[in-house]
Amino acid sequence: MRPLRNSWLLLLAVPLWATPPTVSNVHYDSLSHSDIRIIFDVSSSYTAVRMRYGTLSCSGGTGGTVQVVSDGYVRFTSGETFVVGGLTAGTSYNFCPEVTSDGVSWSSGASVAATMLALPNPHPALPIPPATFDTDFPDTTGFTSKLASTDCSIQDCIDTDCPISARTEPSSRFQIALSSRPPPISCSISRRAM
Repeated sequence: MRPLRNSWLLLLAVPLWATPPTVSNVHYDSLSHSDIRIIFDVSSSYTAVRMRYGTLSCSGGTGGTVQVVSDGYVRFTSGETFVVGGLTAGTSYNFCPEVTSDGVSWSSGASVAATMLALPNPHPALPIPPATFDTDFPDTTGFTSKLASTDCSIQDCIDTDCPISARTEPSSRFQIALSSRPPPISCSISRRAM
């Protein structure tokens, strides 16, 4: 009789071990007309993650499309991210991250809703050119140039060629120039004549 009683206890305890981790704090921080990055937290360690999504509710663990992450994925319990792509512009979706610790029981109940942005016009969107900047060598007209030491140390030039007042006054006009034209690199410090 005693072994039978112990087996009942074992059967009662098994569902406790199979309870999947829970997902919380579901939100997104990147949204376009066709993809979204979902961020969420997980209560404990897990072995796999997937995203259930669709235009209807998916928080019950059924319905929608399921996108699974391949093996070798680094898993975080805080700030986990999941990118879903190939979505339809202007469509409202529900996204439900699900995790498992045993590959059988998956979490459910957490979700976030988002409406994809409108399709850009023109599509695909035109590239954004990089910011421009001035590549011209600075104008050193009116400055006296001094050659720095071969290791490009300029401290000697500052100590010997600049008066103490010029080194401590914020209004002093100093310019340090490094040039690789022509090779080898030459270094100089310039001071505007006072």
